[in-house]
Amino acid sequence: MAFSGEGCGLLSEHPATRVLRVILHSMPSLQQHEFVIDAVQFPERIGAMNWPWTSSSRKLKQLCDEKQKLRDRLAIVKKQRDSARAHRDRAKEELRRMSAASADTLGPVDDAAQALGFSDLLMQLDKVTRELQVEKHLHENVKMDLANAEANPLPPHLDWPLPPPDLRFRIGGERAAWTFLKIGENIVGDLKKLAEAAGRDVGEFTSVLDFGAGCGRVLRFLPPVFVNAQIHAADVDPVGLAWVGGHLPFVTSTHVLPLFPPTTIPDASFDFIFAISVFTHLPLDVERAWFAELRRIARPGALIVLSYMPDTAAALHFTPELAIENVDGFSYYKTTPTDGLPDYYHVSYHTEDAIRRLAGEHFRILSVNTRAVNAHQDAVVCTSA
Repeated sequence: MAFSGEGCGLLSEHPATRVLRVILHSMPSLQQHEFVIDAVQFPERIGAMNWPWTSSSRKLKQLCDEKQKLRDRLAIVKKQRDSARAHRDRAKEELRRMSAASADTLGPVDDAAQALGFSDLLMQLDKVTRELQVEKHLHENVKMDLANAEANPLPPHLDWPLPPPDLRFRIGGERAAWTFLKIGENIVGDLKKLAEAAGRDVGEFTSVLDFGAGCGRVLRFLPPVFVNAQIHAADVDPVGLAWVGGHLPFVTSTHVLPLFPPTTIPDASFDFIFAISVFTHLPLDVERAWFAELRRIARPGALIVLSYMPDTAAALHFTPELAIENVDGFSYYKTTPTDGLPDYYHVSYHTEDAIRRLAGEHFRILSVNTRAVNAHQDAVVCTSA
């Protein structure tokens, strides 16, 4: 949920980004550049941004402004890359100079001082070399992001405004508008495929709930797919939902959720419920409680799609002894808090057996699908009794 689970960026964050975050954390000189991490995109997982619909001039201007910001950003990071390269070259030259002069040292005291100087300089060279690698990576990825934007001038079909960058960051760990839009479009396409694979026509649904809607990254793409459905949004984040309520008029209702159920949503309200990047962030007791609540608000025969992170992904970021909970294929780890989201909102992983068992306590499992959501998260598809 912002519950939108997407808050930690697990839905879209490449493992290499986490490595960069660690490097940057150790380099305060780079942290002043707010966009360093936010601009690191991985276009190979975003896919070609071929928007299928026409757009209004107002939305087009919005994204043209985004492209101009990318051009300005590219100029800045190019200077930073060149500066880092020059710094590295100066350090290399100084090391060569000291090496050449080392033959002239006169005694033990001078040797010790020379060794200390070499050590300091080697550490400096290592640091600036790593800084240069970060700057080069940033420069190349901003170039690719700009190329994507230049090659794909058409935004989505409806003239809805974009949420502000801070809300986009909260739901997905990135501020880039193009990434925000394309991932939302991808997810709706994935939901359609999963529903059809379960033998359901998306045109049959009349009441759809985005459980963990955040600021509407997925919501905005639902109307042309779920053509006969009223669209509803729920989240623990009141700020994101307030933005949705004020800017996406096709949304029938918004529900600000408590941190722990029950909610005030009536029984049997929805015939299609999806939760993307929600059950990737909850401790076990909270997860079980929300499973039960989803069962209560689902209509008989409703289709439920829940994304989760497989346990194999945990090894990319954690070692088992760091788990706060590690029970029967479910593990839960503490991460950096996300502003505006619950204190319990961290990271959880499931084996296939665990997700089948936990979801199966309340639903009939139809399928478990690997990398079915934005080619990143797995998905369990269920139906209510």
